[in-house]
Amino acid sequence: MNKLKKILVLALATSGLCFAAQSSHGTVDQDLLRKFTHVYTKVKSNYVTPVEDTELIDHAIDGMLNVTDSEQARTKIRASLHGKGAPKRKPSGLDPGLLKELHRFTLAYMEIKRNYAFVSDEQLMGMAIQGMVSGLDPMSKFLDTESAKEMLHGGTGKNSAAVGIEFSKKGNTVVVVEPLTGSPADLGGIRRGDVIEKIGDRSVTGGELEEVRKLLRGTAGSQVPVTVVNENGARKTITLVRRKIRYESVTGDLNASKKIAYIKIRRFDNNTAKDASEELARLERMSRGTLAGLVLDLRSNPGGLVTAAAGVSDLFLDEGLIVSTDGRGRDSRLKFSASRVMTHKGVKRIPKVVLVDEQTAAGAEIVAAALQDHKQAVVIGTKTYGSGSIQTLFPLVGGEMLKLTTAYFFRPSGGKIQDLGVTPNICIENDTHYHKGEDTHKKSRNRSSCPEAMRVNADYRHDMDRKLASELILDKKAYRKAIKNTPQAGR
Repeated sequence: MNKLKKILVLALATSGLCFAAQSSHGTVDQDLLRKFTHVYTKVKSNYVTPVEDTELIDHAIDGMLNVTDSEQARTKIRASLHGKGAPKRKPSGLDPGLLKELHRFTLAYMEIKRNYAFVSDEQLMGMAIQGMVSGLDPMSKFLDTESAKEMLHGGTGKNSAAVGIEFSKKGNTVVVVEPLTGSPADLGGIRRGDVIEKIGDRSVTGGELEEVRKLLRGTAGSQVPVTVVNENGARKTITLVRRKIRYESVTGDLNASKKIAYIKIRRFDNNTAKDASEELARLERMSRGTLAGLVLDLRSNPGGLVTAAAGVSDLFLDEGLIVSTDGRGRDSRLKFSASRVMTHKGVKRIPKVVLVDEQTAAGAEIVAAALQDHKQAVVIGTKTYGSGSIQTLFPLVGGEMLKLTTAYFFRPSGGKIQDLGVTPNICIENDTHYHKGEDTHKKSRNRSSCPEAMRVNADYRHDMDRKLASELILDKKAYRKAIKNTPQAGR
């Protein structure tokens, strides 16, 4: 990698960026160039699949063009780069293709500086780096110092207070999955199914969930106005006071009359497998060893730690592969297998249903896929998100970090989870799950992901899937038929 970095520095110097020979704005700070080359080489060496220089430079230029909202101005700058060859200076030993791409980047950089002089080199180079990385996939990101601290120490900093809303994305809208009981959101009147339109004066429609989390968080005692629209179309703005929230990743209860246990896992963190094991044991004791079935709810679970997801899967499996990972690096090839030590034998014998939806992602998809492939559970819901990748954090100078996709998950049957997700054994049609104005493409895609024979019509309500799960558990013949009806995983 050091050799590649040296080549990049020489190529950038040759292309003119180090000297800014054609620019009236002076030279670009050498530390900024070093940061650019450092990130570039990290991506080239570590990204899960090889990336062409042309693609990286295209992403970097797109990032810099975010300096303007005018599509006309962006098109004009892009057009000015067409037909521009490599610089006249061509030292021996440099790849002509790489030299040409870096020269194109240099010309774009200088053109933007000429037209938008108010943008500093630091800002513009930051936009180039952010564009170069985020253009790879939705999970890869360049993290500035503040974002890096949040990633490493989330929930413990000065902006760790929140309002207690669990939310997910439905099309372009942000929808409340559940306000945590007793939280500011709950006490303020925010309800399940509400659409979050604005936080403060910022619209969140079409925004990223991570940005929504940042807007909701702040210092304890501070206020944040949240505008929501309920399912009847009524709009209201509620001012919530942030406070420290204790999130439980695992909760459960028991339907005493039917002897069906219910466990909800909200995310996978360090303690999730242990907490799930303890909750299972508690529910088994409550039923006096007569559990008839288990519903494992992974809806709107964004994932978390791979080890935690493997640990939860291990509670229901006594042997076999849970998940494997594969990437370019040797250390990215891992296998997680079940052991008899962790298995809850009483739970393994009973019918199990896993509830999923289109926001079930990453670690939650690992659990659903493992139990489905080993025929230990029937999966009910809609096709899952399809986030089957692993991100590695690479430290940079000054506390910044590079979050880069370095490997993919593969389910026990060998199928890839990334982009494909997990197709349920029984699919729920949920047209009314979507609010007015959302694009219909995603609805039709979710429906078409399941064969006709595997689809169940049901009006969407929060507990409809759970009710169907309980009915299936008690109907042994239907359960056996459903568990045999495992969709073929993509490869």
